[in-house]
Amino acid sequence: MEIIEIQPGDTVETLSMQYDVTPEALRDMNGIRGNSLVPGEALILPRTGVHVVQNGETLRTIAHTYGIPIPLWIEKNALSHPQRLTAGDRLIIPERPKFPADVNAYVEPSYVEQNERILTEAGDALNMLSVLGGRLHLESGVLLPHDQIARTYALSHGMMPMLVIHNFDQRLFSRKLAHTFLHDRAWQERVLDALIRSAEERGYGAVQFDLENVDPQDREAYTEFLRRATPILNRAGLLVSTALAPKFDSTQDRDGHDYAAHGALVNFVVLMTYEWGWAGGPPLPIAPLPEVKKVLDYAVRVIPRNKIMLGAPLYGYDWTLPYQKGGSFAQVLGAREAVEVAYRVGASIQFDLAAQAPYFRYTDRRGREHMVWFEDVRALWAKIRLVEQYRLRGLSLWQLARSYPAAWELIRWRFA
Repeated sequence: MEIIEIQPGDTVETLSMQYDVTPEALRDMNGIRGNSLVPGEALILPRTGVHVVQNGETLRTIAHTYGIPIPLWIEKNALSHPQRLTAGDRLIIPERPKFPADVNAYVEPSYVEQNERILTEAGDALNMLSVLGGRLHLESGVLLPHDQIARTYALSHGMMPMLVIHNFDQRLFSRKLAHTFLHDRAWQERVLDALIRSAEERGYGAVQFDLENVDPQDREAYTEFLRRATPILNRAGLLVSTALAPKFDSTQDRDGHDYAAHGALVNFVVLMTYEWGWAGGPPLPIAPLPEVKKVLDYAVRVIPRNKIMLGAPLYGYDWTLPYQKGGSFAQVLGAREAVEVAYRVGASIQFDLAAQAPYFRYTDRRGREHMVWFEDVRALWAKIRLVEQYRLRGLSLWQLARSYPAAWELIRWRFA
């Protein structure tokens, strides 16, 4: 598998001839409509690249650069004297060994009801499917989503369905709702009973508590709830997970999440390493790599690596400029939608090497300037490399809402 960047003048036909892949396969793998390629756009290709040996390079240094063991280079290139490489030699780059990882994606049941292709496109790239919509409710204990299509698909395709329970109330994550729940033992018992029934009746294998905007003063109450709930749910056959807001050290506590305590108590956590650029804020990369790495550097110090799933976004935002605090929110876009906007307005896509994120600017028909940041396969590849480098449990994608086949091809290629 190879990621290429479209250059001016490239077409589907010229690329298919250059890389020995049919136009149909190129379109299918990348979700391309017709011939709508954009300069700067990233595509994936089912192709093994070639490394040209440079002065001073050895097979050891080359293998280290690519993270591919020396024996695979020797076998792929039939090297009888691997120590005798000379500048200019051409080596076929072997396929990287697949990394054993869990891959999860969140899905809104209502999206699936409208478009089952969202699930079938991801298919066997996932081994977990997180169903959104479980909502804390004072009278009912918890309201469960209309999840039959998503849940049934997961169970019939070898995925573990995970029910996500949140404190979302109308339009936001309710601090008051979380506080009341964390201090009401009877309410907690009703929720645990309902979750155990959901495992028995609906086939869920895991539950995730996604309590956000928790008052820092409720941090210990949240920890105490997990200390009681995890063994109860584990005995009922349910794994327990929590979604954690990004933080760089233990002094940051805006969401009442104790990384070390959650890491010790639950079966695994998902780091919500996205939304640096968010719809109501100024234009920024959604998940800039340096910030994501800061979160990981802290997380791996206090949480076992085999309990950490790295969050990765599959979307972007289109901001109208100039940004005004409290003004209109940015429009959410999928990766393919962002490329199609760039094609329609004649923009070239740029790539921020530090953030590992694509972006572009354009002017709309009303003369308004726009800034678009989004996540493409290059950005996703950077997150996949972090999972490998940090030896994490896996990757968790937010969310299955828009078609992007290239993402799933990349994940199938890298993860076992």
